[in-house]
Amino acid sequence: MLCGTGQLDSLVYWLMALDVDFDVLEPPVLKERLRRASERVGRRLDRATQTSGFLYSLR
Repeated sequence: MLCGTGQLDSLVYWLMALDVDFDVLEPPVLKERLRRASERVGRRLDRATQTSGFLYSLR
């Protein structure tokens, strides 16, 4: 898929919402933003598994 956007953060959101594996070829800044977003999601999941039940919190 070839796509473009004026806002990389919007593209990060949509790429993470896809239910498919993908590779980002360029630009390097998009790769970095996706890496940071995946780390952030990972931290949230780690916290969620430490609590019992479902916890939804928006800040």
